[in-house]
Amino acid sequence: MASYAESLIYTFKSAGAIPANVFVKLTANTEEVALCTVAGEKAMGVTVNATTAAGQLVEVVVHGGAKILLAEVAGPMKFLSPIVTTGRGQLANAGDFSLAQVVSGGIIGDVVSCFVRPVNIIANE
Repeated sequence: MASYAESLIYTFKSAGAIPANVFVKLTANTEEVALCTVAGEKAMGVTVNATTAAGQLVEVVVHGGAKILLAEVAGPMKFLSPIVTTGRGQLANAGDFSLAQVVSGGIIGDVVSCFVRPVNIIANE
């Protein structure tokens, strides 16, 4: 992925198995992250690496360039929010909280470049 600015990456413990390139949230124990699995959750970042069990270290991009696994077709510059159950990126709807914007488009299952930054969506045009 080409990048013009260094991404801001934090390391957390995982609350369980988490794939790479998906949205995660902070748990009640703010030293851990978990996969976003509930509609309307506010993601705090996108994972860089995968974990297979709780307590393993996971790197999370909280701002800057990242890679995201798509749950549906998304064109360039579209805003993404987490899809229920998998934490993959889906198109954000009006009123959603979005954490990522696609740089290059892709289809379901593609890992694409994105910008990580929080945005409240008015319209995803």
